[in-house]
Amino acid sequence: AKAVRATARRIARLPKPKTLSSCVDALRQARRAEETSSSKSTIDRADEAEGAVHAAEALIRAAPEEIIGCAPALVSALLHPHPATPDYEPMGAARMRALAAVAVIVPGLAGPALVIEGFTSGRCDAGQQLEVLDIVADAARELSSLPAVKRNLLRDEQGSDSEEDVPDEESKSKPKPKKLGIERRFAPKALARLRHNNVEKNAPTRTRAHLVVDAFAGPLIARLGKLVQSAEKDARKQQIAEMQLKKDPDAVHVPGGGIDAIVLGRALGALGELLSLIHISEP
Repeated sequence: AKAVRATARRIARLPKPKTLSSCVDALRQARRAEETSSSKSTIDRADEAEGAVHAAEALIRAAPEEIIGCAPALVSALLHPHPATPDYEPMGAARMRALAAVAVIVPGLAGPALVIEGFTSGRCDAGQQLEVLDIVADAARELSSLPAVKRNLLRDEQGSDSEEDVPDEESKSKPKPKKLGIERRFAPKALARLRHNNVEKNAPTRTRAHLVVDAFAGPLIARLGKLVQSAEKDARKQQIAEMQLKKDPDAVHVPGGGIDAIVLGRALGALGELLSLIHISEP
């Protein structure tokens, strides 16, 4: 218990960024224009990077406007931070939560960037690829758990989106008739509740299923072929090594291999989970 409290106090004293752009700079341990080579030590930069990891989720959940522009850079920076720290496990958990948060807040930008960084960039090993798949599954579960929205409620709150309700130029030019007297509305909230409660149970709803497909399932399916080829190549190497060992029992054989098959199996499992979440969220 004392060690946990000491770790929490140390993390609380770390410098925390205030914006997402400064968070990305701290994660990359980038030197700012006003800094000199002697202004900060390696330890200071490592503390800034660790503090940025712990502060990232709260900054992302606040959904600032700058997240649109820095989402791909934030994904890449969060996937590869390795600052020196005595508390790696809390930092790893905070990093996973932050990546899941950015994938939920801006799935259309962060989801493809996450899959591309994990499986196409060549900068991620098998362990990081497994982390990416776990993050994708966590983000998809959070998106699918959000309640569906009735389309008629959206029209009541935001206005109808049909073409018939869009005013044309002629209607704009016509003078509006003047109202005589005072228009009174009795119990508008009660009438709205009555109208909404009378909606049929099978009324069309707007779910987040399309976000799961476009942001996670689609990019993952596009890269399954490469994962299958890599797993087959790894299996062939393993078979050749086993045949050589049978021919020469005294030969040096290093056991291993199969990691690509593990990644492929986890990718197929994550894809199946995504499809099941889509089926559940659909009415």
